[in-house]
Amino acid sequence: MSGSTARFCTNATPDNAGSTMSLIKVLNNDAVATARTFGLCNSDTMVVKQDDDNDPNTPDVDVVVLANSIDNTVYIKGENSSGASVIISDLHNQPMPAGTTVTFTATAGSVVGPSTFAWPNDNHNGGLSFGVTIKGEKEPKSGSLIVEVETPGGLSTIYSRIGIVIQ
Repeated sequence: MSGSTARFCTNATPDNAGSTMSLIKVLNNDAVATARTFGLCNSDTMVVKQDDDNDPNTPDVDVVVLANSIDNTVYIKGENSSGASVIISDLHNQPMPAGTTVTFTATAGSVVGPSTFAWPNDNHNGGLSFGVTIKGEKEPKSGSLIVEVETPGGLSTIYSRIGIVIQ
């Protein structure tokens, strides 16, 4: 199992700057598959009204969408702090090999507290959640939160789709 490639899904925790809510229509009545397609951690759904024909004289229709914030960006006001987390598993939603390291690096702001974690020896079904707190800076800046997962066998997977915006 030491050749496992990591699979990621993300959650960004906004500070008081808020976050943008984007709606993704559930495809083929399969919320789980749709969530995985977009790298989301959960597949909760909600029904929204949508104008499907741009005609104000016809009624809006109900559409099932994923109830996730897909803006994988951490927004931080100045020197405040905010958090981000990822759930990591292998391609088959199994744990990574024991001893796999997970390292977080911020290219804007700084990671506060531990930034490297070791995967424990466990055999549960599913991935593990890892999270960090990011401290902002005085000046506005944008960057990424980079997550590197390295197995004991040396296979490295880098995930950099979490943005950081310091306002």
